[in-house]
Amino acid sequence: MNAYRLILSVFLAMAIFPAAAIDAGEPDPRQNSARKIAISFDDLPTLSHDILTVNDQIAYFNRIMRTLEQHNVRAIGFLVGQRLRPENEHLVRSFIDAGHLVGNHTFNHWDLNKVSASDYIRDIEKCSNLISQLDMPCKYFRYPFLHRGDDVAKKDSVLSYLERNEFIIAPVSIDNDEAGFNLRFVKALQSDSSAAQTIGQEYVEHMIFKTEYYERLAVEVNGKAINHILLLHMNLINSYYLDTLLDWYEQNGWEFISIEEALSDPFYSKPDSYVGEQGLSYIERVTGKE
Repeated sequence: MNAYRLILSVFLAMAIFPAAAIDAGEPDPRQNSARKIAISFDDLPTLSHDILTVNDQIAYFNRIMRTLEQHNVRAIGFLVGQRLRPENEHLVRSFIDAGHLVGNHTFNHWDLNKVSASDYIRDIEKCSNLISQLDMPCKYFRYPFLHRGDDVAKKDSVLSYLERNEFIIAPVSIDNDEAGFNLRFVKALQSDSSAAQTIGQEYVEHMIFKTEYYERLAVEVNGKAINHILLLHMNLINSYYLDTLLDWYEQNGWEFISIEEALSDPFYSKPDSYVGEQGLSYIERVTGKE
């Protein structure tokens, strides 16, 4: 970690969200020692916004891999089939070789709000077939955009397919706007490193805010802390700031766990009651706390 990241990490840990900021009448999840979080990445192998070169993407992927190793994190990444090409297939294989898991994120990254259930299911199958050809273990699925269906029939049709084929749906408890920060960061880094650095600082602050928000919300609706699942993407901004973010988690008593352990929490067995167009945290889906 360079000096800048160290200073930023300490500043964020000590100053941005002091304990006094929580209202006296609200549950304080800091008092619960079981603070556990699984790290997940959407859009494997990489997310370039059609801006970054293949070499850029390979370089930032490898930076993220080094950061995960330094923090002893075993993550899960969700593969978008159409983004897997001969020039980047080795990235996915290296991800698996390092002990991380790969899940299905559909072949075309389709939005279930905008396509039929039958087309969407075929897209899941297409990605599954690709993964099987690569001889990669895969039992997890994540909906792109966290959209699970904007009407009951569509939602139930896709869910029934996933259950029949023994997929494990990987929800998200800590949702965020990370993807938007990344697009701004990628564009800024092309011409203005100072602006990019500002965006990076704002990104880390945003991720801490979202973590603490959903941590409090989980305690409010569940009566106790839950195992959390963080949504990230395999993108450029994380190659620069994931180290700082993971430092913050460690300094604030969080333990990095696997997706398997996270989903062993009974909270994720609660029925998903939401039908609609929004992509939501699972906490919001099962409780109606949007």
